Amino acid sequence: MKPMLKSKGFTLIELLIVFAILAVLAALIIPRYLHHLELAIDATHQANCRTKYFEYALAVYEAKGEEAEVPTLVDCTITATQSGEKITSFSCDFGSGKIFSAPDFQK
Repeated sequence: MKPMLKSKGFTLIELLIVFAILAVLAALIIPRYLHHLELAIDATHQANCRTKYFEYALAVYEAKGEEAEVPTLVDCTITATQSGEKITSFSCDFGSGKIFSAPDFQK
């Protein structure tokens, strides 16, 4: 009688189990990653809006009651109004359905 050869490698069942475990891990990790990516994008938009608000405030101060130029930002619509030397409204719309308003810059 011939001795049985020891097979080297994995069985099909073992490979399927490993792929199933990897799929479950990916299903758990990917949504969290996307959520944190969205939070990071929002934080970037808030920071950009805050920077442009201060830029606009400086322009209003330098204009001494005259109409100040509204700053521009790529891929963003900035709406600002002033009354004399006071900024009455300031908001940034990044086209994602979230509008950040000054002075709290919350969406």
